Amino acid sequence: AIDPVPLSSLDPKSLFLTRPSMMQYTATREELLETVGELFVNVASGVLKVCVTKTYPLAEAAKAHDDLE
Repeated sequence: AIDPVPLSSLDPKSLFLTRPSMMQYTATREELLETVGELFVNVASGVLKVCVTKTYPLAEAAKAHDDLE
């Protein structure tokens, strides 16, 4: 887990935080499907490496989601 960052500590250097979302880059479902298709092609071809550090049984799906946060 990442320690909390007091946002006021960013002010002196005019720093800011962002949180990207897929919908900021894809306006339509068609664009989303195209983008995801490109992602899967890059993963399948080895351009992008996926590092799986842990797996969970289906019964622990809620824990897997918690751990992602």
